[in-house]
Amino acid sequence: MEKIKKSQVVSSLKEKIEKANGLLLTDFKGTNFVELSELRNKLKKIGGDIKIAKNTLLKIAIRSTYADELGKFLDGSNAVVFSYKDPVEVVKAVVSAYKTQPLFKIKAGIMDGKILNVKDLEFVSKLPSKNELRGKLVQVIAGPLQGFVRVLSGPIRGLVIALNQIQKKKEAA
Repeated sequence: MEKIKKSQVVSSLKEKIEKANGLLLTDFKGTNFVELSELRNKLKKIGGDIKIAKNTLLKIAIRSTYADELGKFLDGSNAVVFSYKDPVEVVKAVVSAYKTQPLFKIKAGIMDGKILNVKDLEFVSKLPSKNELRGKLVQVIAGPLQGFVRVLSGPIRGLVIALNQIQKKKEAA
């Protein structure tokens, strides 16, 4: 690879690393093109990306970034998965690929400046996403409010029922 091309790859990787809020390092050896393309498409839909690069270029790109500690895991064939939106959704997608494709391996990840191993990432994949948490928060907030509305409308409903019964008695008489 030409020196100019290598520097472009390194700067592109560094830009992606700085933009991402989470990274996963995977071993893609044995994964075919179709499986990798499916994973790439799934990641793009949820705000992620996957990039395959040489270890030497990856080491240069992660140097002096928050992902510097991932350098010790760079051996063999590596692909870096970037998360730009919700890192939990990206971890879920990668862990599901890891479980369905026996040759695909997760080496490590980094979220919020902390290195995560495979067990940690499997735990993170079981967490609810941001949207699920927002939905649960709305339910928690809406529950008491709905009860309050029912309590306030109770006397009015009782009055309406009583007036309807009085009207029916007058009409019957």
